[in-house]
Amino acid sequence: MHSYRRRKGEIMRAVPHPAEGSTVTIEPLRSLEDVARVKAVLTNPKDLALFVLGVNTNLRASDLLALRGEQIDWMAGTLTLRESKTGKKRTIPLGPRVMEVLYPLATDGLLFPSNKSGGPLTMSAWNGKMKLWCSRAGIKGNFGARTIRKTWAYLQFTVFGAPIEALSAELGHTSLRDTYRYIALPAPETARIFANFI
Repeated sequence: MHSYRRRKGEIMRAVPHPAEGSTVTIEPLRSLEDVARVKAVLTNPKDLALFVLGVNTNLRASDLLALRGEQIDWMAGTLTLRESKTGKKRTIPLGPRVMEVLYPLATDGLLFPSNKSGGPLTMSAWNGKMKLWCSRAGIKGNFGARTIRKTWAYLQFTVFGAPIEALSAELGHTSLRDTYRYIALPAPETARIFANFI
């Protein structure tokens, strides 16, 4: 109980709470170095697996938290699920390094159960974890559950050069402008307009 209270206090200090009525845009981690810094503070294998799986797939937080071991083909290194938002069935290839982090969790049950309830982690708990991890890693910004998916998209685009059209399709966005906004980058035409000196 004391460790839970201590962790909760640490989360409360790490979390910048917005003023009532205002909104906060959740940010991605913007470099591979920041991703490595978060990994370095994750000593719990379950937390490390949750983070690594999240930044290496484009799963929505709700789908990530509901994952069960039976959805993973441990030999083929694939993950099959039906997306909760779209109902679409997907099979995602997982690389050997992702699988290596997941193997210690090999089970047919929930991969990321809550320590308190035994059910899936709540979005609130997941938000708190992300904020705490980033704070412990010394990374400043507005982070939460959506940071993981945004990090995947941001780094695929800025570091690995994935085409924005492919990312937009994988994220299920209806326009490229939505995708640029999602990864917190201005669309090229917007950047060009505001680069003009009048």
